[in-house]
Amino acid sequence: MELLPYQQQVIRDLADFLAEVERLGDLRQAFARYWQERGIARPEAYRDTIKGVPHLCIKVPTGGGKTFIAANAIKTIFDALSVYARPVPRAVVWLVPSNAILEQTERSLGSPRHPYRRKLDTLFNGRVRVYTKDELLQGAGFNPASVHEHLNIFVLSYASFRTSNKEGRKAYQENTFLASFTHRMQAEECLTGVDESALINVIRAMNPVCIVDESHNAGSILSKEMLANFNPSLILDLTATPRTDSNIISYVDAAQLKTCHMVKLPVIVYNHRSSKEVIGNAIQLRNSLEQQARTEQQAGGDYIRPIVLFQAESNTGDEDRTTFDDIRKRLIHLGISEEEIAIKTANIDELKDISLLSPECSIRYIITVNALKEGWDCPFAYILATIANRHSRVDVEQIVGRVLRQPYARRQHNNLLNNSYVLASSADFITTLDRIVAGLNQAGFSKKDMRATDMATVEAEPQGHAPAPRQQGLFDPPVADGQQPEVNSAEREAVEWPDSLTGSSDSTVGLGEASAPDTAVQAILAQADKESRAYEQQAAQSAAETVPLEVREKMNIFGMVAQFAPLAVTLRLPQFFIRVPGMSLFGDGATLLNKEELLQGYRLSQADSRIDFQAIEGEAYRIDLEEVGEHDYKPRFWKLQHASRERLAEYLVALPPEPQKREIVQRLCGLIGNMRPFGDQEIKKYVQRIVDDMHPDHIHECLNRIREYSYRDKIKEKITALATDHAETVFYQWLAADRIEMQASYALPESIAPVAVAPAIPASLYSSEGQLNSWEAKVINEVANLDNILFWHKIIERKGFCINGCINHYPDFLVRTKNGKTLLIEAKGDDRDNSDSSRKLKLGQAWANKAGNDFRYFMVFDTNPVEGAYRLDALVPVIANL
Repeated sequence: MELLPYQQQVIRDLADFLAEVERLGDLRQAFARYWQERGIARPEAYRDTIKGVPHLCIKVPTGGGKTFIAANAIKTIFDALSVYARPVPRAVVWLVPSNAILEQTERSLGSPRHPYRRKLDTLFNGRVRVYTKDELLQGAGFNPASVHEHLNIFVLSYASFRTSNKEGRKAYQENTFLASFTHRMQAEECLTGVDESALINVIRAMNPVCIVDESHNAGSILSKEMLANFNPSLILDLTATPRTDSNIISYVDAAQLKTCHMVKLPVIVYNHRSSKEVIGNAIQLRNSLEQQARTEQQAGGDYIRPIVLFQAESNTGDEDRTTFDDIRKRLIHLGISEEEIAIKTANIDELKDISLLSPECSIRYIITVNALKEGWDCPFAYILATIANRHSRVDVEQIVGRVLRQPYARRQHNNLLNNSYVLASSADFITTLDRIVAGLNQAGFSKKDMRATDMATVEAEPQGHAPAPRQQGLFDPPVADGQQPEVNSAEREAVEWPDSLTGSSDSTVGLGEASAPDTAVQAILAQADKESRAYEQQAAQSAAETVPLEVREKMNIFGMVAQFAPLAVTLRLPQFFIRVPGMSLFGDGATLLNKEELLQGYRLSQADSRIDFQAIEGEAYRIDLEEVGEHDYKPRFWKLQHASRERLAEYLVALPPEPQKREIVQRLCGLIGNMRPFGDQEIKKYVQRIVDDMHPDHIHECLNRIREYSYRDKIKEKITALATDHAETVFYQWLAADRIEMQASYALPESIAPVAVAPAIPASLYSSEGQLNSWEAKVINEVANLDNILFWHKIIERKGFCINGCINHYPDFLVRTKNGKTLLIEAKGDDRDNSDSSRKLKLGQAWANKAGNDFRYFMVFDTNPVEGAYRLDALVPVIANL
């Protein structure tokens, strides 16, 4: 099982944020920079809910695969934490809000055959252990030797560690089963007043990652205290409805789920004149959907057995069996087989140990009130039908999300099987819609994902229909065939039941060949098909955007100026492509060139490893001890406890020279992290050569973790320089040999989202352009005011067009002249670091030469241009004459 595209993006977002934290060393700054890089000009401030602990949130709607995302996120998190060489086991506290979700999570992570567990085994080489709370308390397979060899996942409920209940207090009590963990435990790692052998202290010593499923349920002060008691290194929340104090780093929207066929959207809502119509139409609609599903299955499609959730109104408050047995009897009276009906309430669970997805299962109708909440999922649930009377409050918020999951996460050929349905009979339909929207909001969706029709506004029955039968109370005793119950005047608000259904022909009502849905259901089906097609088209358009809707709404988005747009949208800028033999069915092909291809076959392990570390001796130490202060946002996983630091240093210094060097190599490689395209072993061999040649003073500093980040930075700079030099040599060799060609491929975006905007300068392509420094503003102002200039655009670094060669070079400006010339201009201020100017200039000129006579590249300086570049006063007349 592999991640879907939007799930892959979530994991990339997480990795990007953690990289930003590692780079900046400050959670608040990292959070602001992370969102500014994504076009949010004024991101919300980072909230340090548990001091110094990165507390992140991913917003994923119901049906988006939160558990699978979290399972994959574990690897990304521990890869990031490995930079800090944490001398503790890899432990995950996985918290869930309810017993239902607890059981689901234990199965999905614990069962060796489950796709989620198989993915974890792949990510961690099969060394994964999943524990329940009881197993932890009893030390079942849980010991110091085992935990150091595996990824350890502790699946727990929110309540299981709360001291306010008896079960929760067990985790804070002395535990002889866990006594073996206390030998390496330090007093500073234990909670005050809690025995060191208590489960909570054993977990604290592991400094676990905490994953909080449905985290909107964990917002109380008590829950935050419980989280802090775990001594987490990082907390990751996953929820459809983040709290206001959440630090959201990734959003998934409905369009992304719909295009990946994860949910049945839109929700088709119909309001009826009476509960009698709701019941009859729900049954016939379900039968129509099953008939469509059978047709698809016969053509090689999936097995689907649509289910109706009948949401009853509880008049007694205790949801007693008599109430729901009465409903069951009435459904049987309408011709539905008893084996097709089940009750699921707080006190009655006829679904226990039943696989609703099995073809052997007959259940097609489930009677409930509000028991089907978070943790209950059945993709076959298509219809939510509320059978309360017209003046009752329709309480659908809690269970509307239960009909949203798409069977098999695959689009069905018939559009009717890609929607979900809510049928109601409410005198106050607007309020009912508000509650349905509230339910969608709780599931991470919105009113845009719903389509509503109020059939109750039809004033009269269609001609030819029989008059409505007398009203029958929902909890009246069942009546014999052909009879109508007597009605008490006090029961005029009771639920109406039909005494028969159109088209009944077999035990599964309406599924016989002679059956056909009546006019009302035909109208529902026709409208649903139309709305489904329109919604799919809208979702596809929205999903084509690279940024989720909720993020786009926070961005400054500027479109093209109308007079320039017709030309600009057709413009294609040339980029370098590499010829690939046999890529096409009809011969050779080409793919966009990237630096990694230029480094194929390059052996970093054999490259020059001489580095002058003397230059770093005057640098200040990078202190990673915890600072005290109101605005301390340093991540705690940077901070080794003082005692731990001393113990580690004593251990390393006592080792013989060769083991010392191995420890330094391992540590530096962890700090260096991923440097594609070089593999871990290639980097390790290179670092080993560097460490072998280190001066004893530098060995001592690395052993004691003094200025280790400066050593890391020096090595990374050396690797980057070696790689770029080699890539440059290969690039120009291939260019001369025609292995590299030029193709007009890059299309300008129809809108841009700069974090800050430039002052108004004539002829800008977009209604506002990205921010300019004073030198850039001077350059483009001079150029834009020339008579032959049509428009200009400020290229956004790392987001807009780049010249892709041995480096990715993002020129400052794209300029279009009135006679069809396209210019790229790089403005170099004399106060800037221009060490790469010659390389960029050479690449830009190579691009222009290869692109043809209609393209130019210029580099402009204020006073001291490098050879081949211009001063501004010399460049302006050159451009004016183009």
